[in-house]
Amino acid sequence: MFIGEAGIKSLAVAEKPVQKIFKGASLVYAAQKFLDFLINNTSAYVSTSGSLYMCGQNNYGQQGIENTANVKNFVKRSSNVKTVVLSADACGYISQNNEFFLTGRNYYGQQGNGTTTDVYAFTKKSDDVKKISVNDAVYYLTNTNDLYGCGYNAYGMMNNGTTDNTNIFSKIASNIIDFSASTSVLACISNDGELFTCGYGGNGAGHGSSGNIITLTKVADNVLFVRCDGTTSFYIDKDKNLYGCGTNIKGQLGNEASGLFVYSFEKRAENVKKVKNVSSVTWYLTETGELYGCGQNNYGQQGDGTTNDVKIFKKRAENVVDFDVSAYSTWYLTETGELYGCGYNNYGQQGIENTANVKNFV
Repeated sequence: MFIGEAGIKSLAVAEKPVQKIFKGASLVYAAQKFLDFLINNTSAYVSTSGSLYMCGQNNYGQQGIENTANVKNFVKRSSNVKTVVLSADACGYISQNNEFFLTGRNYYGQQGNGTTTDVYAFTKKSDDVKKISVNDAVYYLTNTNDLYGCGYNAYGMMNNGTTDNTNIFSKIASNIIDFSASTSVLACISNDGELFTCGYGGNGAGHGSSGNIITLTKVADNVLFVRCDGTTSFYIDKDKNLYGCGTNIKGQLGNEASGLFVYSFEKRAENVKKVKNVSSVTWYLTETGELYGCGQNNYGQQGDGTTNDVKIFKKRAENVVDFDVSAYSTWYLTETGELYGCGYNNYGQQGIENTANVKNFV
């Protein structure tokens, strides 16, 4: 298998059978890297030598091979690659020289080339880049802490005072050390730990109302980490407290009493090391290795033996060193290198030699 031969330092994959991904590699190392990225029907990995390999769906040119034919085997796409990021229909990577390259869908102008025509080959977008986000809107953060973006802007995430889509990259903010973006919210952490957001209040902008805010607005101080995805936003402050807001229909905010929508950030937990919210599920890991989850459970992704939504955070495991989730599946890695999973298994992605959904961690 390619992992055992080449070695992996960055990986982006579809929800395909786990055992095929991990065969021939160190389970702990491969699991950690595999779980960094989970995406629809395109797979990609970066070898330890910096080569980017891809296969899978290519309907918008996201394979970067100058056509839209699907690719059934891993094929080398580029060299000198540091990290790769996928969406359902686009692919971007940062080179070891900090150059940003992008290919794929361009319906909203997210390729930043002044058009809305899909792009079938990797094209350089900028130099001196340290982080990218690739979706219907595309963002990149430079090493000088300037944030740029273009594409989908229906909720005002481009911080330009409008809700018009943009097809050229423009500067959104300066003095930004980190950011996160969903399809309706942009959140940025400034040099001094202030959190600014813009976008739709119902999906986690956190500015106290359900409407759109089309310019970046300060919503918190003392922020260490932020993540926006789908219907919610969460941040961890420098004291390890977890705060969240947004939609709560499936209980994904972890507080049933908060109602269906929460428009300002509310404290959810303490001593938090990591959080990941995807669609209508949320999980967090404490500094002491305890794993908690809540939210949608239609495929058993909460690991409690049922398919009933979980509307308050529940502890699911101990001695956990890392975890990851998709909308319908959950995995965690223990201190002893054991990998557990539950949830959606239609393609065998739980690695249990059948396609029955898994309601308890196995």
